[in-house]
Amino acid sequence: MEKFFSRHWQTLVICSVALLILWLIYIAAPANIRFNPWSIDNPFFVQSGKWAIRFLLISLACTPLVTLTGTSFWIKVRKPAGLIAFGFAVIHASMQLFNGEGNLWERISDPRLILLGVLGFIILASLAATSFKFTMRWLGKRWKQLHRLVYVAGLLVITHSILAAMHGKRYEIGGKASSRELGIYLVILILLLLLRLPPIRDFVKKNSPLRRNNNINLTIG
Repeated sequence: MEKFFSRHWQTLVICSVALLILWLIYIAAPANIRFNPWSIDNPFFVQSGKWAIRFLLISLACTPLVTLTGTSFWIKVRKPAGLIAFGFAVIHASMQLFNGEGNLWERISDPRLILLGVLGFIILASLAATSFKFTMRWLGKRWKQLHRLVYVAGLLVITHSILAAMHGKRYEIGGKASSRELGIYLVILILLLLLRLPPIRDFVKKNSPLRRNNNINLTIG
């Protein structure tokens, strides 16, 4: 048991943080909708979407952080953060699909919201389903190519959220303030993508004062 905790403590910590976030969202919900999980007025609907993006960005930040610091600590955070992001996305999508308020296409007048959300969710689901060692071995080099789509998923879900925030009172997730927040997430996503480009990555790797070990293997992810 001690060996298990020593090997997986990063995963246990980040999962505990995710559970704490779920609990805090639950107790913050008004009592009259707290026990109606399929109402989009429930804070779980808004917050699950935002936390899906936040954990996705945490997962995407891990490889650049390895480049910056030269430590493999962040590699062990990457996968659980990505899976937690997908878990929040499942909650968000389920609350939209099963809220009992009629046809999804009729409730949302802008089809781009649905299209972007569905495409992003499909990519995240594909990445979650292939994030295990046996699928990595089965896919071989194709695994790395597939998982590069995570940046496409990030762009899709953030754009989906920005459109939702600007779409109107019934479906907004915070109006202008939320739009600004989501715009910051989009900028962070672009910066993380730039840090993965070989010339920029090599420059940072060579000049970062935080690096302690120049031999970290960055071939995964």
